[in-house]
Amino acid sequence: MAIDPESGFAFTAVNSSEDFTFDEFDGNIYTEGTVPITIDSILIKTTGDIVIDGAFENGGLRNFFNASSENLQLGSNGSVEVSYVLIDRLLENLDFYTVSDSIRANNNLSLSTASAFVRRNNGVEKLSFYGELQDATSLYADLLPGHEAINFVNAVPGSSAIVSGEYTEGENNRAVTVQHSAILDLKDKGSYEFRDTELMLTTDNIELSGIFTSPFNTLPDIFISGTLEGNGDMLLSGQSLFAVNFDGTTLPVTFSISIELIDGAVSLSISGLAEYCEGNNCNFIPVNTATDFENLTLQLCVDIPNRGEICIE
Repeated sequence: MAIDPESGFAFTAVNSSEDFTFDEFDGNIYTEGTVPITIDSILIKTTGDIVIDGAFENGGLRNFFNASSENLQLGSNGSVEVSYVLIDRLLENLDFYTVSDSIRANNNLSLSTASAFVRRNNGVEKLSFYGELQDATSLYADLLPGHEAINFVNAVPGSSAIVSGEYTEGENNRAVTVQHSAILDLKDKGSYEFRDTELMLTTDNIELSGIFTSPFNTLPDIFISGTLEGNGDMLLSGQSLFAVNFDGTTLPVTFSISIELIDGAVSLSISGLAEYCEGNNCNFIPVNTATDFENLTLQLCVDIPNRGEICIE
């Protein structure tokens, strides 16, 4: 441990992103090792290079060492463990969570290549963290125990994830975000790669988004987003514009995709709307779709003026 009353130890997070940054400060204590600290009953263990401002808003460093003040700032670069009590705080009022008796595979989010920041200021507490979860296999089961969606969407086994989080006194400033690669296993509706996935947990709210990777030649990859509902349902949808050649006639088609999990039953629906123009006169024509999930084929049929119905597969 090293002490500098002149606050000569600068903290700058080395693990962050353009969308997630940390406060910087000059501290008067530097140490290497592990420091546990509790924020609103949430236990955090930081390991690595740690800078502490023990004189933060408390009248001087002496008051930090004699424990007359709990005010401080702490920043770390290394690894971070965050108790799942944080997730309890975010989701405890949702129906699926309050009745869940599921057991997590892990007690903490254990992040490597991580940075963390903690501030205590006269009872107002703040926590920020960012790091890599090296094995995200059980991530959904650990974050959302008891939610029906964990039977249909999960991280790619053995893959990693980037996890970031903030927790402050106001409920509107509490969030955990997970960026990862996932799989949509829709059972008899097929299994699909779900790229650039983002799962965001805020107070009483769960949002999920990513790129539905299409296995169909006539359907583009589509960005979809939506919510995981408190009752265990899941609602995801998205649209994408794609030029489709209908046997010599190329039309711009707006494809819509909807994935719904209602009362444990999952559905996948695909629809389309084509724009057909004659001169400056443009109209929208429904595109009828027929999906063979077993053979992963998608038939598109459109009734083109002056040509009749054209179907492609």
